[in-house]
Amino acid sequence: MKFARYLLLLSLTGTAALAASPEATYLSARNKDIAEIKRLETSKASDSTLQAAEDKATKDLAKRLRDIIGPVSIKGFPAAGKLSLVTLFPDDEGFGMLDGLAYGEGEQELLVTTRPLFKDWLDGKANKGDKENRLPADSEAAVRLEAFYTYAISSDAAFSKNADLPVTKPGGADLAVAALGEFQQDIGHENVDQIVATVFKGDRVLVANVQRKTPIAKIPACEAIWADALKKSDELAAKYQASGLKDEKLFDESTQAREQGDKDYRACFNERAPREPFFAGLTKEAQDLVDRLAGG
Repeated sequence: MKFARYLLLLSLTGTAALAASPEATYLSARNKDIAEIKRLETSKASDSTLQAAEDKATKDLAKRLRDIIGPVSIKGFPAAGKLSLVTLFPDDEGFGMLDGLAYGEGEQELLVTTRPLFKDWLDGKANKGDKENRLPADSEAAVRLEAFYTYAISSDAAFSKNADLPVTKPGGADLAVAALGEFQQDIGHENVDQIVATVFKGDRVLVANVQRKTPIAKIPACEAIWADALKKSDELAAKYQASGLKDEKLFDESTQAREQGDKDYRACFNERAPREPFFAGLTKEAQDLVDRLAGG
C-alpha cells in the first residue's frame, strides 16, 4: 500500500515537472544565480571568482532564453542577441531590467521577451514599495509610461518622453505604442533624438529604441516655458551661492524649478507637436519601426 502511494506521488511529481513552463524554469535558474552571486559577495569572494560566476550564469541564461524565444530576424537589428540583464549583482546599478535578449545597443537596440517573462517582471515592478517607482500591473498602461523604458531597457539613464507618436497596430499584433523622447541623466531636453516602441505579437513582447532621422524645429511657446524656468532656477542658484552654500532650501528650490520647467516644457511639446510640420515625419518613422517589429 505504501509502495503504491509512493508510485502515485512519483507520478504526480513527474507530471508537475513536465508541466513547468520554460519561462518558470528560466526564472528559477536566474534567481538561483543571483542568490549564489550574493552569497559569494557576502563571503568576500575575490573579484575574479565573482566575475567568473556572473559570466557562467550569463552564458547559461542567454542560452535558455534563445531556446525559449527562438530565432529573431528584424531589419535594422543584429541577428545575434545577448542577455538583456546588464548585471546579476543585486546592488549594482541597472539590476532588475526586463529579462530577454538584446539585439544591438545604445541608440539602436531591440529587446525581445515573452509574455510570461514580461508579466513576471511587471508584477515585480507593480509591487514595489516605493509608490513613485511603481508601474501599473496592466501591461498596456505600463508601456505607455516613460518610466517603463527607464526600468526595462536603460541601465544608467532615465527616459523622458516628449510626445506620444500615434501608430496603427500592425496586422497580427495585439498592441503597438510609440513615443519620442530621450535617455538622460541631467535635467533638460538637449537631445530629443530617440523613438521608442513596444509591440505585443503572439507570445512575444518587443521593445525597441532607435535614433530619429526627422529634424525637429523648436516650438517658441514651449521654449519660452523652459527659458522662464531656467531664469527662475538660476536666480535661486545665485541666492544659494550668496548664502555661502548654506541655505539648502534655496538649492532645492532651484532644482525643483528646473525639474518643473522641464516637465512643463514636455507637456507643451506633447500638446503642440502634432500640429507642427515635423510631426508627420516622426510618426512615419515610428510606424515603420512597429511594422518591422511586428514582422519579425
